[in-house]
Amino acid sequence: MEKAIERWVEANKSPLVSISDKVWAHAELGLVERESAKLQMEYLQSQGFEIKAAVGGMETAFVASWG
Repeated sequence: MEKAIERWVEANKSPLVSISDKVWAHAELGLVERESAKLQMEYLQSQGFEIKAAVGGMETAFVASWG
């Protein structure tokens, strides 16, 4: 599984860096990172991840499951 994750990250490096840059450019206060969480969840969902949002009673927390 570790190698599969490494391959996925390498294959998706460009969009992941782009998301990281957007998160950095749109700094949000801790625990209210709505735009940052949205960007990440939307991308992961578009890549086939199952998203469970608002985990642990935190609006912006999520779990992404793959495989």
